[in-house]
Amino acid sequence: MMNCIKNILNQKIGSKKLRLNFWYLFIILSHSSFAQIGAWKSHASYRSGQSVVVAGNKIYAATQNGFFYFDKTTRETTVLTKQPGGLTDVGISRLLYLADQQRLLIAYRSGNIDLLTITAEGEPAGVLNVNTIATAQNLPASRTINHILRIGNNAYLSTSFGLVVFDVVRNEIRDTYFSQRPDGSPLPIFQTTATADTLYALTAPLQTTGIGRELRAVRFAPNVNIADPANWRNIAEPAQILESIATNQGRLVATVNGRGVYERQTGRWVLTQPLTNGLVRAFSVSNGLVIATERSITLPNSTSLSTPFVANSREVVLDGSQLWIADTQTGILADNALIRIAPEGPSRDDYTQLYAYPQTLIALPNGPQDATLVRSDGIAADIFMVSNSHWQSLVGSTVGYNAAAYQPVNQQLYVSSYGKGLFAYDGQLILQTISLPATISPYITSLATDADGNLWLTTGRTITTQATLHVRRPDGQFQSFPTISQTNIVQIVPDDNGFLWLRPDVGGGLLVFDPQTNRSRYLGTGTGQGSLLTNNVRALVKDRNGAIWVGTDLGPTVFDNPAGAFDPTIDAQPPLINRRRLLANELITAIAVDGGNRKWIGTRSGLYHVAPDGSQLLDTFTAENSPLPNNTIQVLAAEPTNGNVFIQTVNGLVSYQGPATEPTEILSNLTIFPNPVRPDFAGTVGIRGLTNNATVKILDAGGQLVYETRSQGGTAIWNLLDYRGRQAQTGIYLVVVVTSDGTEGLAGKLAVVR
Repeated sequence: MMNCIKNILNQKIGSKKLRLNFWYLFIILSHSSFAQIGAWKSHASYRSGQSVVVAGNKIYAATQNGFFYFDKTTRETTVLTKQPGGLTDVGISRLLYLADQQRLLIAYRSGNIDLLTITAEGEPAGVLNVNTIATAQNLPASRTINHILRIGNNAYLSTSFGLVVFDVVRNEIRDTYFSQRPDGSPLPIFQTTATADTLYALTAPLQTTGIGRELRAVRFAPNVNIADPANWRNIAEPAQILESIATNQGRLVATVNGRGVYERQTGRWVLTQPLTNGLVRAFSVSNGLVIATERSITLPNSTSLSTPFVANSREVVLDGSQLWIADTQTGILADNALIRIAPEGPSRDDYTQLYAYPQTLIALPNGPQDATLVRSDGIAADIFMVSNSHWQSLVGSTVGYNAAAYQPVNQQLYVSSYGKGLFAYDGQLILQTISLPATISPYITSLATDADGNLWLTTGRTITTQATLHVRRPDGQFQSFPTISQTNIVQIVPDDNGFLWLRPDVGGGLLVFDPQTNRSRYLGTGTGQGSLLTNNVRALVKDRNGAIWVGTDLGPTVFDNPAGAFDPTIDAQPPLINRRRLLANELITAIAVDGGNRKWIGTRSGLYHVAPDGSQLLDTFTAENSPLPNNTIQVLAAEPTNGNVFIQTVNGLVSYQGPATEPTEILSNLTIFPNPVRPDFAGTVGIRGLTNNATVKILDAGGQLVYETRSQGGTAIWNLLDYRGRQAQTGIYLVVVVTSDGTEGLAGKLAVVR
């Protein structure tokens, strides 16, 4: 077999025999720390509690975009995500445990409904999806299920357009009451509750300009059709700022912010518990009411619990003597000590900017010209360590961070804010505030580093004579460039020629600047002057070959020769697939380049993965065919050494384990994963640690060639099929790697168990 390997490796390239330095590296280790290529991972925040239920020994909890269960015995959390054969959506608004059926009704903001079977041990099993509301053609766009009330076999779903009656036995919708305002627009229903003979609904104000909430009622009787608007009547509210409704000992209860708790007695409202809190909510439990304010929880026995974690309780469940709270600002709180329970995750769900460098992602909450203050937790940004899948928070500025740039030479992470200036974190994430000269505004809009170790920044202006483009040299000295004075620059991309490509706000086209000569040039839609598809540019990136990719409202286009930016004529060329423009007329929201120079393109209709030159569409991911939470992609970032592609959508942040990583300079350490391949594995084997465009050969135990491919960046993949499409059989396979010029080689072993 060794002679066979040497024959493969000592091959002629052209007419010249190259000397080959070859090392045999045999690897039969299980690399479980490497994510499977093609795997998705949710990065939901678990600080935005929405709903919580008790299912035996398990507590199921939903946050804005996350879902998990907690084992009361082991105190462990398990995350559940959208995936084929599992949950069908992201963005749970309410949960209802059907104890008699051992099923969990999961309601989504989209109107989707999942019915999750729960085993006797409380573990999740199969999922049945009912998408009648989500897919209906004649419903308003907003279909959020705000609340669920179960009475017998019926679950009353309070939605953004009315009240839906869902049969939990037949798994079908029985009736729908479309609530409307006088102008014909939908009247949202936030909550329902019931007494012996009446169903009450808490709604938005009848007038679109109204404030507070209103109360409506319909009589419970076999001959009363709740879908008929004529059967509903208005109920006078106890006061204007109505917050919630509940029932207690058969009587209707309402809470009013700033006033307290009222009870309906013989047709009139009686204030039973005065409270001056700005938020007052009531939750029905088996032995009375739980009252929640923005500072405390009061139990039915009048015991009051206070904690800074209680801020905005959306749901409260009393499980014997244990309390479980879903709080929209702090997450899931447990026990009477109100301890916070959460899986690993970031501090929030919505990020405006993402920035990746080796093994790290920075998630930034603020936009380029956004001076929003940090929340009460003081977090200015979140950082994700890819190597150990750990999230931690960055603090330091009172204004959220809006831009980031990494300088590998000194291992400095630079971050900025719009109004509070420039900061740096070292490799240990120790904060340093960088003083700016008086001539540079602290209203920073973008950052970028170049190959020479310079830090570039654009700013707003505090006085009209200030420049808005600046550089911080490696020695710490600043220089400003008065040629650039416009205040709406939101991105800087240094190219390989020393030029800076500047992206103004949407509608401003592009600006190219040469800091050596102070030349600047505007690029727009004119022929010979850029030929942009439109001046609405939303994405700008330099690829690994130095080309400048531009994402516009009419699709992507490319400047293949940025060195000619100041030539008399320069035009971008849209990539073509089968003689047609790539993603023609699609609004491009983001572009990222992975380690194999392939492009990830975000749109409002999904995520696209294309070949390095854009001539081939490799993958299309949508919310319908993948775990992507939503088709509207807002921001992208590709981590170069691990291959993770981070995707911010309107329904939160996820990552995809891409097939390409940054190539190595020399072959020195081969990583094959998973290894061994076990019988239940149905994915793709990754071979990492390669030089660019390296040849990878898979040989069986007899030295016969089974498969051959080339690396994409630093990674090659094998789908475990041979050239004839047959599955790889049990055995030891030799993975042989040769650099593109044939001068170096490396080999490793892969075990396959079928």
